[in-house]
Amino acid sequence: MRADNKTVFYPIISADTISIVSGLNKDPYEFTPVSGYVYAVPGTKGSFGEHSITDLMKSFGHDVRGSSRENPGYDRIINNIKTEIKFSAAGRNAKDKSKVNEDSFIFNHFSVSKDWDRAILAGHNLSHTDIVWFTKADFILNLQDANCFFKRQQAGAGGNNDDWWYNTTNNKKTKSWKHFLKLPWVRSISEW
Repeated sequence: MRADNKTVFYPIISADTISIVSGLNKDPYEFTPVSGYVYAVPGTKGSFGEHSITDLMKSFGHDVRGSSRENPGYDRIINNIKTEIKFSAAGRNAKDKSKVNEDSFIFNHFSVSKDWDRAILAGHNLSHTDIVWFTKADFILNLQDANCFFKRQQAGAGGNNDDWWYNTTNNKKTKSWKHFLKLPWVRSISEW
C-alpha cells in the first residue's frame, strides 16, 4: 500500500512521536566533547579514541607518531613504543538512555599475534576518564590466568582464534573495571 502523506500518513502520527523517540535515544554525552559518540560506527569510535589519546600524550610531552602502513598491528608509536589504543565511553542505561552505567566499557580486538608492545585503555565516564596501560607480556600472562579478564571475542570460549576483548558490562565484581584498575600489571598513564 502506498499512503499519501498529507491525507493518510501525517494525520495519524502524533506530534509527540518524534520527541518520544528522540527521548529514548538521547545522547547522555550531549554538550560534551564526546557528543555523538554513542551513535558512531565502530571504526569512527576507534579513530576518535586514537586521536584523543594522541593529543593527550602529546600534551604530556611524549613523542607520538602514526603507525606504519606496512604494519597495522598497533595504532601509534609513543616514545618509540608500539602502542595499541582502546577507548570506550560508558554505555547507556537500558531503562533511561539519557543516563550512563558508570564504568561500563567494552574494549575490543586485542591479539597476541599483532605487533604491539603496550596497550592504552581509556574508560570514559561522564565525570572522569580512567586512562591506564599494560604491556603485551602482561596481557599474555593474564590470558593464561584462571581469573583472566579477557575473553575470546569470536566463537566464544571454545573458539580457537586470537581476538580478545574485555567487557566490563557483564562481568562479576571480581572482573569489574574498578578491580581491573587495581591489578599490579595495570599502570596509570602518568607512569608511561
